[in-house]
Amino acid sequence: MANMTLFDLVEPRSLRSGTNLLVINLAFSDLCMVISQFPILVCNCFSQAWVMGPFVCELYGFCGALFGTMSIINLAVIAYDRYRAILSPFGGTQLSMRRAGLWLLLIWVYSGGWCALPFFGWNQYVLEGLLTSCTFDYLSMDTWSRSYVVVLFLASYAVPLVVVCYAYFGIVSSVSRHDRNLKSHERAPRRVVSLMGVFSFYSLLTPLTATLSALFAKVSTVYNPFIYALAVLCATNGDLPNLPHLPTLLRTV
Repeated sequence: MANMTLFDLVEPRSLRSGTNLLVINLAFSDLCMVISQFPILVCNCFSQAWVMGPFVCELYGFCGALFGTMSIINLAVIAYDRYRAILSPFGGTQLSMRRAGLWLLLIWVYSGGWCALPFFGWNQYVLEGLLTSCTFDYLSMDTWSRSYVVVLFLASYAVPLVVVCYAYFGIVSSVSRHDRNLKSHERAPRRVVSLMGVFSFYSLLTPLTATLSALFAKVSTVYNPFIYALAVLCATNGDLPNLPHLPTLLRTV
């Protein structure tokens, strides 16, 4: 429901902008994460084992990695766009629909490229934790598999996190000079657990912690839409009639 609220952004003409197109893509990737992950995970949890076969395991792992990476990269791009807009409000830096479309294409290609590499022999998608979900192999001892996890961590989490921190630090610094405050946050669990496997912290890496990390990594699909829906609400000065699903949703929180 929270993700569907953000799709309301495409209805009012006044809200059709390049920046909101990025938010729509964030909502779409989160919705795809929910659709591709939770039904299969719930089914396997009730069965207490993976029951879908090896092909679905690989597809499940790929979808989880793809949409998770896409959301993180999308958050970094949104942060950079807001950084540009706030630091140069009159500099003609408003994001056009055409440029936003190009950015979205790059987000998809970048995320898909990294997550497809296990299909070509660099690492692989395998069962994890309580054997109810699949992800890339972060427990193999060989250097080839470990190198993928480290590089993926840098490319799909560390670099975007640096961009987000730099952008929001710049925003906060700029706004504080005008006696205003702004806050931001990010998420991490899956990448940290992956590095624990790579660097052999096996005493801390139990099936339960591996499974919990997978669940926590997917929780962002719930709270991300709320955060960005509220951001749009503030930007539109509380113009709730243009967002038909948002008022009801906010009253339930």
